[in-house]
Amino acid sequence: MGFRSDLKNQGIHPAACIVGEPTEMHAVVAHKGIHVFKCRLTGRAAHSSLTPDGCNAIEYAAELVTWIRGLADKLKEDGPHDEHYDVSFTSITTNQIKGGIAGNIIPDSCEFLFECRNLPATQPHHIIEPIKQYVQNSLLLKMKKEFVGASIEIEQVAGVPGFESSKDAMITKLVSALTNETAIRKVSYATEAGLFQQAGAATVICGPGSISQAHRPNEFVLLDQLAQCEQFLRLVTKEISL
Repeated sequence: MGFRSDLKNQGIHPAACIVGEPTEMHAVVAHKGIHVFKCRLTGRAAHSSLTPDGCNAIEYAAELVTWIRGLADKLKEDGPHDEHYDVSFTSITTNQIKGGIAGNIIPDSCEFLFECRNLPATQPHHIIEPIKQYVQNSLLLKMKKEFVGASIEIEQVAGVPGFESSKDAMITKLVSALTNETAIRKVSYATEAGLFQQAGAATVICGPGSISQAHRPNEFVLLDQLAQCEQFLRLVTKEISL
């Protein structure tokens, strides 16, 4: 709503949008959403020789991470699937974790980040809600038997909506025609396309370079890709002005 409101407040009402992310100048008609969550577990510290006095936040975090991995495996096996993506299913991964202060202290805190990359047809709350229910109905109850003050908090720290364009949209047909695109191309990385679509603009993705060359040391775009992009923009400008 914030992005849509910003455009409206500035009097901007785009009829269409081309997002210039690196697609090697292919027309891309869909991408996954990405939603990142921070999970904090609080237990009770104790000397590691006195295990009944503590509540080990790292060990309970490990149980939750393992449960999330099980959910991810189920999504991989059961779907839904869309074979136009290089990763055809909604994925969930735990990508960062920290906790503990010493080798002989039962840790009272642990924090980890996990992300969901959902197919556009899969609502992210259908993924996060089962995780929250497992926490509230099972894992947290188990922790509180050891320490009544134990807690588990899950907070969303980032989110980008998934995107899928209409094949009948003028901008989709135009970009596909100008790039001689006949294949249906969808990508697993996220862009701003979903935000523009939510704001009411028909959207498609097309830009120079490859995602495999992005977000890495010495990232680059080949000169011939820039030349193709320049020619493409000239053609778009000409077509729209007709």
